[in-house]
This record gives sequence, structure tokens and C-alpha cells, in this order.
Amino acid sequence: MMGSRTAVFALVAALGACARLLRPVLQPHTETIPHIGINAGPERFTPDYLEHFSAWGRITIRTGVRSVDEARRVLQSLPPYPSLRVLLLVEKADRALVQALLLVKDFPQLAGVELGNELDLAGLSADEFATWTQTAYDLLIGGGWHRDVISGGIYTVTAATLRYAAPALARLPCEALFGVHLYGNSSDRVLADLQQAAGCHQIAVTEFGMPSRTPKEDQAQAAYVADKLNAFRRVGATYALIYQCCSAPDRSNLSNFGLERADRTWKPFQPIAR
Repeated sequence: MMGSRTAVFALVAALGACARLLRPVLQPHTETIPHIGINAGPERFTPDYLEHFSAWGRITIRTGVRSVDEARRVLQSLPPYPSLRVLLLVEKADRALVQALLLVKDFPQLAGVELGNELDLAGLSADEFATWTQTAYDLLIGGGWHRDVISGGIYTVTAATLRYAAPALARLPCEALFGVHLYGNSSDRVLADLQQAAGCHQIAVTEFGMPSRTPKEDQAQAAYVADKLNAFRRVGATYALIYQCCSAPDRSNLSNFGLERADRTWKPFQPIAR
């Protein structure tokens, strides 16, 4: 009996070791992140904000648009600021809006389009998300789109959300980017899981951030941004876009992610070398 128990324990230990060995291992990257930037609504595309963003250097702004006219107004504001690029966000599964955005595909400072915002939380099933993503991608490419196309950003990176995104990624060619929001843990283990799930698709972190209200929290926010950019560089991300531009007057966490305070003064964020 003792020998049988020993054999069973040895087998369990061996299986556990195999399971650990089968976990993905991060393949670290060292290249720069092409698109570092910020989330800002279309109402922020005014000279005061655009001058501030352009002072940071080469910056990409993610902005949600509700019509092609709004997208056109955003893009037409950019020529005086040649260092700025825009990622257009189609927040919902809106085929008509995707079709209309083909009218702005040739604006020089257009970086690309993201096909949804946290549609997993909006109630789309994994299959519905996959169908929407493939339909929108084919519509764009069939219409001559030649900018980036990013799948709608999943709200966080976990085993469950990566499984949710898998059917969509399986239907897309490698040229499509995998959109994620990554506020929490960005350890090598999480990054390795993300990298494995992405497969041949480049990763676009279209939201990350941390709230702050006090000078001490402001410093922590700045350190957080630097740490996350280093992590996203290691996973080979092509986009790293901070959430967000502006804070609101109340003291809640959700209202204080902005790099600009509610009183219109800016927190001590400094651009990070790519």
C-alpha cells in the first residue's frame, strides 16, 4: 500500500510539473511602442488641448465618434499639430457607422479604428462578438481601408475574457490587432497569457489608467504609467493609450482618472520614451 501511495504522489507531482511547464512563457520584446497616447472625447479637439498633447511629442488620441461628420471634424482639426494621430472608436456594434467611416479613410493623421468598447460587458456573446468583428473588418477592408483595425477592447485580461475573444481572433487575419484594456495585473504571467492568446495578432492596449486626487496619488499615477508602458513594451504592444484626458469635479475613483484635474490644471505626467 505504501508503495502504491508513493507512486500516486509521484505521478501527481509529475503531472503538476508538466502543467507548470505547459504554461506560456513571455517572449519579451524590446522594440518601441508605435502608438503611445491618451483617451479624449471629440469635444477635446480644440487648440488648447491639442497644443498640450502635441507638446508631449508623437501622441495618438483615442476618441469615440457617433457619426462620420464628427470623425471628419476631429480629423480636420489636426493638420496644425503634425505629431498627433487619432484612433477612432466605434463604441457599439454599429455597421452603418463603420460603413460611413470609409469616407475618412484617407486622412493622413488617421491611425485606425477600434470596433467596439468593452462589448463583453455590453452583453454580446462570444459568437456575436466574433460575427460583428469579422463583418466590420470585411466591410472596411472591402472598402479600401488601409489603416489599423483593432478588435473591440475587452474590459480586462483574464482567462475568461481571453476565451471570450478567441472566436473573434480565429476569424480575423493576422493583420487585425487584438484590442484589450489592461488596468490591473501586468505581471509576466498575465502578459504571457495575453501574448499566447493574441497569436499572430499584434496587441493594442487601448485603455489603462489609475485615479488620483492628491499630490501623493498624482505621483503614484505617474509611476504607474511608466511601469505599465514598460510592461506593454515587453509584450510587444503597438498601442498604449492612457485613460483618460480629463477628471470630473467629484471625488470618486471613476471621475479622477484624468491627467487633467477638474480645475483644468495638469497632473505631473511626463511623456515616456518609447
